[in-house]
Amino acid sequence: MLSSAGMERPHVMVSAYAVRPPDLFRSAGSKTFGRRFVERALVLSAVVHLVAAGLFRAAEERSARLGVQQMTGIPEQVHTVNVLVPVKLPPFPGRLPGSSRARVGKIEPVPPPGPDVVLSEFGFPRNSQPIGPEGGPGTSHGAPNPPPPDPTPAFAGADTPPQLVYAPKPAYPDWAIEARVEGKVLLYVLVGKDGHPRKVITTGGVRALGEDAARAVMRWTFRPGLSNGNPIEVWVEVPVVFRL
Repeated sequence: MLSSAGMERPHVMVSAYAVRPPDLFRSAGSKTFGRRFVERALVLSAVVHLVAAGLFRAAEERSARLGVQQMTGIPEQVHTVNVLVPVKLPPFPGRLPGSSRARVGKIEPVPPPGPDVVLSEFGFPRNSQPIGPEGGPGTSHGAPNPPPPDPTPAFAGADTPPQLVYAPKPAYPDWAIEARVEGKVLLYVLVGKDGHPRKVITTGGVRALGEDAARAVMRWTFRPGLSNGNPIEVWVEVPVVFRL
């Protein structure tokens, strides 16, 4: 073959032959080796499949648990907390329905206590002599006696007894209202020349209410008693009635 320049190109010959691969399993030794190789490959494949199946199943179970927890929103561990709810109670009334305040009875002048009997602050007679053995002279032993209290003044009868001018009623104690306590308290009140109480002594009645009655009487105001036209100190008896 000639080119345009008149020169002949060289020819390249390629021959292809079909070559048959050698038969590796044709001999007896080669067959035994091939059988063992296939068996090992099958065993390894089975093990790999079993491991993969176990891992896949575990992943599915964990995903299922997480899915339920996310759907319900309930944690695996729950703590119980007790909550105390305060209850607002209505206020207790200071006075019961239908109750009334204490009332003051009639005030009457009383004679002063005798010289042999001195009323204590609690209304009990107080002995003026020390107590000794029976039949003894009555001398005291040990610590000296305390100084005697101020003697109760003795007055002649007033021409005009004290007159009550201002008397706020005693407050009924809450405990007495709750316990339904009623009764009368007898008080001895020493009215001074200025008309103000100087001393109050509980002499009888419901002594549990005596302190409340005496506290109220000390705030009272009297028109002082008169003797020959002059104001004097006078003892008067004041009954205070507590009734619901």
